[in-house]
Amino acid sequence: MFRFDSNKHLDNWLDSDEHQKLVKLGKGFFRDVNVKRIGHGFEDWFTHARGRANNPGPAQWKMAMLVLLMLYPIVMAIEIWLLPLVKDLPFASTNFVVSMLIVSSLSWVAIPAMTKVFRVWLSDTSGKLTRVNFMGTLVVIVLYFILIMLVGWVAQLPTV
Repeated sequence: MFRFDSNKHLDNWLDSDEHQKLVKLGKGFFRDVNVKRIGHGFEDWFTHARGRANNPGPAQWKMAMLVLLMLYPIVMAIEIWLLPLVKDLPFASTNFVVSMLIVSSLSWVAIPAMTKVFRVWLSDTSGKLTRVNFMGTLVVIVLYFILIMLVGWVAQLPTV
């Protein structure tokens, strides 16, 4: 296993003559030799935002902001509406069901939808304070506050 400090350095290594020679040499000792890139965060959830194959994908902080934006309302909805219905189930079972619902909701609904909604913001990988980066970040922060207010209001509604 090798780690690189940047995608550019990894690409340089993978394209190098030295790497190609080592792969060729390794084929004599192993049944199969393959190279797999492993991300360091939420990359697989954000494949829709990646666009082109050579695009490294969104910055980690942007992915984390969107995960929080989607995770918070999902967790709060479960807390407010589902947990009271399953309060008599064993703790381990309840937590498994809750975790399954959260991961499923994020993986197949929330993150794919948000990568489409925030595609322009996520695709700005310049690392600079561009208008797109600023406005996208501001929109997400405003949505955080709206969600907090909305969840606070919903949590105070009388239950049936």
